[in-house]
Amino acid sequence: MAKGIIVVDDIPVICAECDYVSLKNNGENLWCDVKQKFCYNAKPNWCPIRPMLEKKHLTGEVGSPRDVLEEVLRAGYNTCIDEILKGADKNG
Repeated sequence: MAKGIIVVDDIPVICAECDYVSLKNNGENLWCDVKQKFCYNAKPNWCPIRPMLEKKHLTGEVGSPRDVLEEVLRAGYNTCIDEILKGADKNG
């Protein structure tokens, strides 16, 4: 199955605040539309909404080949985060 990312501006603290929750059983139960499970107001540990990862600090230190590799990996990681957020801006 293909994977994807949904970027939300505000991470809900409880299920009742989530845009991906609906009511079932005549409005008596909360239903997570993403995981297809019932949820109970407190945010469950299986909730798919996670905070965005922070960018890595670029040191600019490239004294050894290992330093160069680590700096390139950090830069690539940051580029991925930029692309995710750029896509969120286009769709928002």
